[in-house]
Amino acid sequence: MNVNLKGKTALVCGGSKGIGQAIAIELAQLGANVILMARSKPELEATQGQLDTRQGKTHSNHTVDMTDRSGLQETINSILESTNIHILINNTGGPASGPIINATEEDFIKALGMHVGASQLLVKAVMDGMVADGAAGWGDRNRTGTIRW
Repeated sequence: MNVNLKGKTALVCGGSKGIGQAIAIELAQLGANVILMARSKPELEATQGQLDTRQGKTHSNHTVDMTDRSGLQETINSILESTNIHILINNTGGPASGPIINATEEDFIKALGMHVGASQLLVKAVMDGMVADGAAGWGDRNRTGTIRW
């Protein structure tokens, strides 16, 4: 399949390492401008340095803790002042790796907050721009968001 994402902007949460980093690198290779979000500035900068910049692509990074809702809202508002997001990758961590028997209820509540709460905040923030740019729409019958390439 030949996918061309030239002119599209992708926001990759958890984009500094692991799966998020691999997704960010691939999106940049496919032509997207990539905005990285994660907690570690040095890791974000290292990943940004690996992103393909041919054909005038620009990339940026933002240090944010997904459990800090006000900080996350402030960051996404700042990003949306200058661009719309066409692709949103919600990739947040948790609970910490290791034996599940060692995880506490609080670990799972925190992870759920990141996975559900942060994701919902970001979807609500970026959806208007996605629809305006024709990158997303709403299904008629089931009200499920769809992505258009």
